[in-house]
Amino acid sequence: MAKRKTLAEILCISMLFTLVGTAAPKSAYGENLNLMSEMAMESELQSMNGYEEGKDYSEGKAFFEADSEEEAMKVAKSYDASLESYSSGIGILSFEGSVKDKLEDGVSTLSVTTPIYPDYYVYTEDYINRGTLLDGSEDGEKADVQTAVTDPDYDYQWFHSKVKSEEAWKVSNGDGVKVAVIDNCFMAEHSDLVDNVAATYNAADGSEDVSLSSNIKNKEHGTHVAGIIGAVSDNGLFGTGVAPKAELYLVKIANAEGKLTISSVIRALEWAAEHKVEVVNMSIGTTSISQGTKAQLQEAIDNVVDTGAAVVVAAGNYGASTECYPAACDNVIAVGAIGKKTASHTADASCLADYSDYGNYVDLAAPGTAIYSTVPENGTSSACDLDGTSMAAPIVTGVAALVYSAHPELISENTETTAKAVMKKLTSSTDDVEYSSSKTGGTVTGCIDAKQAVEGSVSSSVYVKLKDKTITNGGTYWLPLGKSEKLVITDKSGKKIKEANKKGAASFEISGSASFKLSNKKVKCDKKAAAYSLSTDSVSKADSARVTITYGGEKIVLRFIALDKIKAAGYISGNKIKKNITRTVPVGKSISINSAEALAGLEVDYWSRSGKTYNILGDADSVGYVLKVPAKASKNGMITENSEGEPLTFTPGRKGSYKFTVVSPANGVKFKITLKAVD
Repeated sequence: MAKRKTLAEILCISMLFTLVGTAAPKSAYGENLNLMSEMAMESELQSMNGYEEGKDYSEGKAFFEADSEEEAMKVAKSYDASLESYSSGIGILSFEGSVKDKLEDGVSTLSVTTPIYPDYYVYTEDYINRGTLLDGSEDGEKADVQTAVTDPDYDYQWFHSKVKSEEAWKVSNGDGVKVAVIDNCFMAEHSDLVDNVAATYNAADGSEDVSLSSNIKNKEHGTHVAGIIGAVSDNGLFGTGVAPKAELYLVKIANAEGKLTISSVIRALEWAAEHKVEVVNMSIGTTSISQGTKAQLQEAIDNVVDTGAAVVVAAGNYGASTECYPAACDNVIAVGAIGKKTASHTADASCLADYSDYGNYVDLAAPGTAIYSTVPENGTSSACDLDGTSMAAPIVTGVAALVYSAHPELISENTETTAKAVMKKLTSSTDDVEYSSSKTGGTVTGCIDAKQAVEGSVSSSVYVKLKDKTITNGGTYWLPLGKSEKLVITDKSGKKIKEANKKGAASFEISGSASFKLSNKKVKCDKKAAAYSLSTDSVSKADSARVTITYGGEKIVLRFIALDKIKAAGYISGNKIKKNITRTVPVGKSISINSAEALAGLEVDYWSRSGKTYNILGDADSVGYVLKVPAKASKNGMITENSEGEPLTFTPGRKGSYKFTVVSPANGVKFKITLKAVD
């Protein structure tokens, strides 16, 4: 489930703080809405540097959140702007002047209580190596497969054999599963799609019109992606989708100008959440996005995951390890592409595609080259090959639909726990082969295996307990330089499974950077590994390793990323890093404790150290932490938890001091928070 699922994202902008001399104090979030809005936009203004209006984001436009159109109108008035549109909780403003000027006006205007954000462009993630168009009847070079599927061009679809679609179809076919396809535009009436199209939505204008328009670049893209997921099988037309019985919810994000924007993506995700879809596919991406806008995108992804949807995203076609969004967001599966084209409709499936992105944020791979699927052609239904991670992602999306279909009881659950269980099932259902590109040197481990994915239970009975007492059945974790992590197999409660921990009972395999070693169920990071630090301003540039543990027919995949040693946790006050804080809270009032920032009332940062200089690595909520809750809090108050047992709120029932501790990953640096309850 990509990169920092349990760690989240480290800020790409590093800061320096030196104990000698002075430093600007770090402000806490105030209770006043004006101050919160001001701080959000000041931060956004800083992170916009380096991006160009009209090139990286929409000119004279910005977006914001609102609960109603009436509220959106008030926001527009407060900014002296026009409300261009409002849909699915997102309003878009249009105005004279630049976006930066409007944000600066918002910072200085007392009447503004809602922050606005630049509307960054996103792009379809296809490599565009278009094959010959077919009408479903031509003869051509076909893969050497034996099949009972009757669609005339099925044998052009080599990817079905690679991911073992036919074996998976013996278990499920996607029946009853709702899949949202968020893309540029669609030919919803395509003859090989129309029977599976359940609903349409235009996220740009709020209508149901998802049709093609001449000003949209690569206008065949969305239709091609939808066909890979859910083209109808055995209808005598073209090929078939990975989940041929899935219900397609087609969401157009291209606006009237033919542009794809973040605001439309967020609207699309909110619409998908409202319709309680089981799977979301986004074959789109950008490397140009500021921190505040990224946070809005992440919130929308989290919301749809909360409703039980697995989210699958194309990794990007830059042939690099630079993070592409939304693929590098949390709570998504980022998919790289396999294949080097050898002939029409066929590819060498033993290598990573040269165009495919790779790195620590990419979870797995799927066929992406010479992928044959549905496209429009001059108003008629057709099909052709396209290349790209855009084509790889919907293969995984189709497999996700097969998983839900194989376990229909999951469809009605609509919970975050379900979504994360399905995503972990997918990331552990691979062939474990390391695919590499000789051109870029990039590697991605594991091609999706549909047969594995639909077999067995989605819920796990086998877990691993880490040093910090984290109990996990898969995810990504930091490992500081020179430190090691002992891997103990447990049940869900963290109780050690004695039989599983006996010598030879479970298999442990490691792949990735040579800076990580695995011995006696212990993984160690070398002191000289390339770690996330000021010299590696991207998480993807840090060394990492993948550890696969197999026991009792279950597989756990853990990824470890090298991190500079955390030397301090806290916040800046004057010219010092404060390592504790005391807050006064009323007895009987609920306090959010589901994030370090909410609990402390300010951002808690982690720092590494070089001499007398401290380098900020990221905040605790981004890097990850373990929260120690005092026994007194449960005895003299009430703690609420989510479905995974994580604390959400604390309500003190009596006066007194309640001491919580935020503990950093792996090496246990602490930040102490005392809540002093008063009448």
